[in-house]
Amino acid sequence: MANDKNRNYAQEIKDAIASGADQSVVNDLNSQRNEKIAANQDYYASKGISSDDGYAADAYLYGQKLSSSGSSGNAGGSYNKGAPSYTSKYADQINALTQQILNSSYGGFKTGDEYAALQQSYTKNGQKAMQDTLGQISARTGGLASSYAGSASQQSYNNYMDTLEQAALEMYQDKLSGDRSNLSMLSGLESGDYAKYADQLSQWNADRSFSYGVESDNRNFNYQAGRDAVSDNHYDQEYADSRSDYGDSRGDVEYQKQAAAADNLAQYGDFSGYKALGYTDSQIAAMKKQWQVEQAMSAAKTTKKTSTKSSAGYGGGSQNYDGLFASAQSAVSPQNFISSNYKKYGFSSASGLWSAYQKWAGNGADATSLNYNEDEGVFKWNGKQYSSAEKLASAIEKAGLTSSQKQALSKKFSLYGFDISFN
Repeated sequence: MANDKNRNYAQEIKDAIASGADQSVVNDLNSQRNEKIAANQDYYASKGISSDDGYAADAYLYGQKLSSSGSSGNAGGSYNKGAPSYTSKYADQINALTQQILNSSYGGFKTGDEYAALQQSYTKNGQKAMQDTLGQISARTGGLASSYAGSASQQSYNNYMDTLEQAALEMYQDKLSGDRSNLSMLSGLESGDYAKYADQLSQWNADRSFSYGVESDNRNFNYQAGRDAVSDNHYDQEYADSRSDYGDSRGDVEYQKQAAAADNLAQYGDFSGYKALGYTDSQIAAMKKQWQVEQAMSAAKTTKKTSTKSSAGYGGGSQNYDGLFASAQSAVSPQNFISSNYKKYGFSSASGLWSAYQKWAGNGADATSLNYNEDEGVFKWNGKQYSSAEKLASAIEKAGLTSSQKQALSKKFSLYGFDISFN
């Protein structure tokens, strides 16, 4: 269905590019996305989403790559291969065992089948001990019944049954200990699998960065070659005009005016002026594409520089604030991690680092500012983007926010349709 308001075209564009799809598929998805945005212009404008954003640039650059490789799709190379994905093999077992341990109690154990079987066994053995005692005393008295025999046999039964509770408690504790040991083993297997995935993802990112760098260098070279060709053509035309039958410089002057006007327009992306200079439509189209690529690359470099500058502000020298804080945010207790590892990151003292971490992690003036891009499915909080509510909630929990700040964020989550609460 064209222009389906419920489709996430941005994600489909990403997936199509990652899988090396035909350019026609990418162009069609981009066109439908533009129609969807145009049909809800006010809504998307309020969220900073437009038809000429990064996804349009991605679609265009993907077409340039396919054109330069002489292919309409499946161009190959690390840049177009999808990122490795991770699916836990143990998540269901870990979750089930965790809930079993958390919900476990001795009182609950006593209502179960294991306790019932144990009680039945002890009752049977207690009755046997009572009968054995009664038989032994009766044998000594010639088989005559006595109150002593009855009392002694009953005491044997009671003594035996008194050990039932101790045996049941030990059985419950052994079972709980076994469950915890199994959970530890499963968690270790899970950590090992995730570490392998993290290594694969790191390598994929490195390969992708290298491939994109090679492609970028090739585009720069092709663009410069095109500009050199324009310059050479100007020179050839000027020389031809100077040898014309006019006998003066009128032809040369007129051409120079036209060339200057064409160059002027080209600075702003309008290459129509080269038509009068003898360039073909395909040559003009090629120059325009190269100009668009150069503009996109320039914008990307500017964004990268701005991002690099904005990450500063926590210190200088050899002290690695971002490295320490990023590692702390991944730890179970960020504050304990900072206290134990600050020296590894170039700090002589942990004084003031927790306050700096809280500012870095989001405990600042904008700690309760939360935005959700419904079209892309992306959250933005504290200058960072998160692809899921769960990942963002985990980051918020580790940011050292106050209870009132967490409560404010929970309300904003609910406005976007997510039920998120914090400790």
